[in-house]
Amino acid sequence: MIKAGKSEVSKQDDGPDKKNEQPKDAPKTETTENDEIKKQENVESVNPEVQKNEENTENTPLADEQDTDNVNVEDGQPAPVEKPKRRFPRKALYICIVLVISVVIAGGVISVLIDRYGLGKTNKQIDITVPKGADTDTIASLLKKDGVIQYPFVFKIFYKRNHGKYNSFQSGSYSVNPSQGYEGIIEDLTDPSLNQNKATVTITEGQTIQQIAQTMEAKGVCSQKDFLNTLKTAKFDFPFASQIPNNQSRDYKYAGYLFPDTYTLLKNSSGKSAIQKMLTNFSGKFTPNMQAQAKADGMTVDQIVTLASIIQKEASDDTVMADVSSTFYNRLKTGINGKRLLQSDATVIFAKKNLTQSLTSSDAALSSPYNTYRSEGLTPGAICSPGIDAIRAALYPNKTNYFYFVSDANGKFYFAETFAQHQKNVETAKEAGATEGAGDLDTQQ
Repeated sequence: MIKAGKSEVSKQDDGPDKKNEQPKDAPKTETTENDEIKKQENVESVNPEVQKNEENTENTPLADEQDTDNVNVEDGQPAPVEKPKRRFPRKALYICIVLVISVVIAGGVISVLIDRYGLGKTNKQIDITVPKGADTDTIASLLKKDGVIQYPFVFKIFYKRNHGKYNSFQSGSYSVNPSQGYEGIIEDLTDPSLNQNKATVTITEGQTIQQIAQTMEAKGVCSQKDFLNTLKTAKFDFPFASQIPNNQSRDYKYAGYLFPDTYTLLKNSSGKSAIQKMLTNFSGKFTPNMQAQAKADGMTVDQIVTLASIIQKEASDDTVMADVSSTFYNRLKTGINGKRLLQSDATVIFAKKNLTQSLTSSDAALSSPYNTYRSEGLTPGAICSPGIDAIRAALYPNKTNYFYFVSDANGKFYFAETFAQHQKNVETAKEAGATEGAGDLDTQQ
């Protein structure tokens, strides 16, 4: 009888059992209760510190992840630590904040001053009806509503500081001029008879200090002597005032700063109030952006005003002012034959103190710091009051290679890059009449 063999499954099951079989002669081991007790005691007697470590390890599953993140998988080296991002310096941030706040405050102060002096406002009369028993609050609100003033709160403070706490406004219908400022408005509303004591004064672009003084006297505001003496001795609190150099050669400190405009002024008053109003007007017109542009060009406000005054005298046509400005900048920066001479005829006329006398070639030798045929650079101060167009031209000149220009009697300008071209332009201009410009009195280079 043939015995059936073991199945393949049986063979696989038997394999591991054979390896674990003990030799026949080996003694059998029995597990006793004592052995189990000893094992239990060994487990319980494990060091408590080890247990703590194991617990901590279990409670911090991210530990392994952190270690793995800091190791380079390829070579086992620690991964490079990323450098912390640079933050904007706190000190620089504070400085920026302070600058922004300063600009905002400065803008607000200038805006209040412009309203207080009525600068840039209409010269047209505005009818105001003051009700009976109206107090300062009511008056301020009416003036604001009718567009006479912008800041009622400031108006009330001004009134109380200068006219006391008691209301002196009179009821009735009035005609007030916004351009005369708070003082003039209050006078109109408290004493209607003062309306007859106002003068409308217009200062035109290019007028000199002496011409402005003559206008003041002609309009009955103040005498020429009072006006000129005030310009020399009085102090005015404006940011730009401290930047004006104390130059002994300068005729008047505030030359160029009496801004051309139309003003309503009290007759028979002091020159100081008129000058204050003109300087306030300039302060509002020469904006912070203009100041920043001057600084970027390496120029001071006073240098810009001085250059603008020369441009104003040379070119009354605003369409050519930027080219005239460019010509002067080229002469200041590059020079001609090693000298930074503007050679402006307008400065020689100013130096001669005779604005109507014609120039001759001999005038180029006139000894004066205002004669730019002899003195390099800008004049010690402005030679007239420039308008806003001339100031802009001084700040933003065109980019050219011009070094010369001449104008004819019809106001046409001829610009040149070389002296030879300029000589031809002079001959052309002479055919149309008198000439004026940069380098006209030069006969050789």
